Amino acid sequence: MKLNAITKMATQLRTDYQQTVRDFLDLQVRGSVEAAPWSSTLRKALSVHGEAKPEALESGLNTWPRAISDQRFRTCEHRR
Repeated sequence: MKLNAITKMATQLRTDYQQTVRDFLDLQVRGSVEAAPWSSTLRKALSVHGEAKPEALESGLNTWPRAISDQRFRTCEHRR
């Protein structure tokens, strides 16, 4: 994930975190033959287990820039 995408997602978290979470879940299954059922399953799991706190989401998102700059992360990304 590119740094500008992370920055955009952080902004979206502040304005509509619930939609941002839905978009993120859709992104996780994009390209899968079974994207629609997986997306539905993930959304149901989220509703069963409760919504995340926006502060926790933002905190987790803030770890990405460090991970992206980490050489080990870039090495794993190139193996895909």
